[in-house]
Amino acid sequence: MNLLALPLVLSSFVLVGDSIVSNDLSSQSPPIHGWGIPLTTMLSPATVSNLGVAGTSSRSYYDTYWNPTVGTGVVDNLQSGDFVLIEFGHNDISPDSRHTTPSEYATFLTSYVNESRAQGATPILVTPLTSYVFSNNIPVPHIPEYVTAMRGVATTLNVQLIDLHQWSIDRFTELGEQGTKDIFQVVSTDLIHMTPAGAVEAATFISGELAAVPEPSSLLCMFVVAGLTQSRRVLGWLRKSA
Repeated sequence: MNLLALPLVLSSFVLVGDSIVSNDLSSQSPPIHGWGIPLTTMLSPATVSNLGVAGTSSRSYYDTYWNPTVGTGVVDNLQSGDFVLIEFGHNDISPDSRHTTPSEYATFLTSYVNESRAQGATPILVTPLTSYVFSNNIPVPHIPEYVTAMRGVATTLNVQLIDLHQWSIDRFTELGEQGTKDIFQVVSTDLIHMTPAGAVEAATFISGELAAVPEPSSLLCMFVVAGLTQSRRVLGWLRKSA
């Protein structure tokens, strides 16, 4: 096991994003799963709050859920030591009020990062999954300008980046067009959402990347002062992971 994973079981994760993250569409038939659903199980016994909302962009989520002008937003409830995974992009290209240019997208991501840090939380940017569009059996990168913008924000602000976009291109290339659609595609007309099996693959990659995330010092203190009950939970988790 990676020793960096030890403090992670004592921490809390907050997931924000669109339907590629959320569980909003998991009850429909056929079910659509965001990677946040299996990731919640994979990170157990850590606390995971999947606050992704289907159909949102970086703009609409920020204005409606993250930091609304009226009421309490997601950012207000963040706690010191939280990890905040942030994934948007698919709906930022929508030709309506959700739309952002790549530059505006970067500005919203910057706000998510800075406001998370102001609350003592650790932001982690997750690039958007690519689509199931192929050319000569090779996946065509989806919304590359937005992916580049997110990578730029991560570099500029020194934020941990989980490159789900590149992982999906590599994985889809390995599987080929038909293999990708067999595992990931919900229906033939849906070029972006994931089946439960596809969500598990994406979450497995993300959970592996989280093992390399430097933990806040507050988490180390939290581990030292953890009570007997929490210590027993950790020891049980260690035995299962051995």
